[in-house]
Amino acid sequence: TGTGGGIFLTPMLLIMRWATAKQAAAVSALFILFNSIAGLIGNLSSTQSVSHLAELKDLVLPFSIAVFCGGALGSYWGSHKFLHTTIKRLLATVLFIAGAKLLMTAVE
Repeated sequence: TGTGGGIFLTPMLLIMRWATAKQAAAVSALFILFNSIAGLIGNLSSTQSVSHLAELKDLVLPFSIAVFCGGALGSYWGSHKFLHTTIKRLLATVLFIAGAKLLMTAVE
């Protein structure tokens, strides 16, 4: 599907009633983080190009700052500011976008 699997994990947790919306969002965020790290490690091990590593090294700091800030804000808002219904609506929006993307790539 071109996704890492996090887009399937959250609905499964909710449908099976294994977690609330906030718990599912937290678990999925951690899953996506570790899945992304594994993907980066796999990419680095498969592309032994020195120029590729130099380009990546220049991006590590800005991306790390963005990930940290986004993660901190998202976890704070998700656990303290957003209502349960807001989390559900945001999740529905993300799932709709992912589903539309999946359908568009299947049609092409």
